[in-house]
Amino acid sequence: MRIKKRLFHENMILFAHEEQVAVGEFAIFAGLMKGTVYRHFPNKQAIFE
Repeated sequence: MRIKKRLFHENMILFAHEEQVAVGEFAIFAGLMKGTVYRHFPNKQAIFE
C-alpha cells in the first residue's frame, strides 16, 4: 500500500503540469523503477482505485 500511496502523490504533482504522463515516467519521478509499478499494478487505472 505504501508504494500505491507514493505513486498517487507523485502522479498528482506531475499531472498538475502535464496533461498525460506515462506510468514509467511518474514511477521514475517517484524514485521507483518502472518495473516495480508494472509488477504491483496491472494498469494505470489500478493505481487510482
